[in-house]
Amino acid sequence: MGITTFRFFCFLGIASILYYLVRPRQQWKILLLANIVFYIGSGQNKLNWFILFTSLSVYFGAMAIEGTKHKSLAFYSTLALNLGFLIYFKYFNFFIQELINPFLNTHHLWYNILMPVGISFYTLQTLGYLIDIKREMYPAERNYGRFFLFATFFPTVLQGPIHKHQDLQSQLFAHHQFDWQRYCFGIQRILWGLFKKLVIADRLALFVDPVFADPQYNVGWIMVLAIVAFAIQLYADFSGCMDIVIGAGEMFGIKMTENFRAPFFSRSIQEYWQRWHITLGIWLKEYILYSVMKSNWLQKLTSWNKERFGKKAGNKISTYMALFILWFVVGFWHGASWNFIIGTGLLHWFYITFGDVAMPWRKKAVEKLKINTEAFSFKAMQIVRTFIFVCIGFVFFRTKTLADAGNVFKSITFDNNFWIFFDGELLEFMNKQDWTLVICATIVLFTADTMRLKVSLREKIAELDIVSRWFIYFTALFSVVIFGMYGPGYDVKKFIYGAF
Repeated sequence: MGITTFRFFCFLGIASILYYLVRPRQQWKILLLANIVFYIGSGQNKLNWFILFTSLSVYFGAMAIEGTKHKSLAFYSTLALNLGFLIYFKYFNFFIQELINPFLNTHHLWYNILMPVGISFYTLQTLGYLIDIKREMYPAERNYGRFFLFATFFPTVLQGPIHKHQDLQSQLFAHHQFDWQRYCFGIQRILWGLFKKLVIADRLALFVDPVFADPQYNVGWIMVLAIVAFAIQLYADFSGCMDIVIGAGEMFGIKMTENFRAPFFSRSIQEYWQRWHITLGIWLKEYILYSVMKSNWLQKLTSWNKERFGKKAGNKISTYMALFILWFVVGFWHGASWNFIIGTGLLHWFYITFGDVAMPWRKKAVEKLKINTEAFSFKAMQIVRTFIFVCIGFVFFRTKTLADAGNVFKSITFDNNFWIFFDGELLEFMNKQDWTLVICATIVLFTADTMRLKVSLREKIAELDIVSRWFIYFTALFSVVIFGMYGPGYDVKKFIYGAF
């Protein structure tokens, strides 16, 4: 049951109506029932069995941590079991291909393991809960139905957001009275997500997919444009999914964590990762980075570094090592491929580390040249620079192998043919109407992003008179209906991050 299908929205409407018809104390049971119906209707039997088994293991593991003297044994055995399943489904192919096949000189596909959809997001959320129980941040949930609802709340299972137990639990089991404005806000958010997905992301795929399918024959500015288009496609696709998910939650009175905050207007890589996939960043920082920083081996290494390089340099070296581990995990989490490890992980570690090392020289240069760092031109330069760095990483993200990524970079190095924007070559991928539509829609997207940093657009719309308000609602609806990519003859595009 895809979350952009008519079937899903019928299901969502029926579930939300039933939710408000029952007694408030029974509302969470309707959500639990909706969960079960959603998973049965998804047709993902492998995912269903995986979720059932792992949720039971975490549920009993958390209670064992509280109820036995062998807390560490209960914790590490449950952690190993769930990480083992994640590694098996997500990384077994990678290990065989990279470590075993080279020695056996074979390329047989006997090892090909199909990964359940959404396994990474679901596993991180449950493991976060398990770690919190180990840290005694709150008591373990004794009601399996309530725990299952938290762990598998159906809008979030495919791509997040990743929630902490205390943030989501308090809302899932709260009593919610029907609020017309909040319900409308949810529908608005869903429409905005559909606009991003169906009008922008899926239309850009018409250009991006064939260019990247054979990059060595699409050189110069076509490839540059394809890289930029993919960055926009990925953002519209992923953030569009989050809008649908958050909107669905609002229809039940549940406010979920925002996962994006205009990331392409970031002035540095650090700021970019504070705005892109926010909940993943928070999870990795809290459960990976802080754990590494507090580990005994790193503490000992820090002391050793201080003795030989001085206090400041010793701390810096240890911090860079911890960040290296973090960014390796970030890349590896995205996928079992060197492209992800480098492009989404270690490349960004290099950006951040090099930027920190070079900071003193940058400050001196700025002071000597008397550059106004608050000037619009300087901020614009920083935004463009950060976007270029991000796009370099996206090349690795979009291609399948390091060789393919290398071919892409080669194809954009030695060609300066600007005439592709005027000679009709781009019309081989999309017609003029599609190009005009996607450009206008992208302008709307980025304009809305900048405005949302300052004001709540939905609240501003709610303050308008009824005619203006409903004009905007119907304009959004008809934009999706008329300009969305769907229907007979169209190959429905799955959400890109759904593969992770």
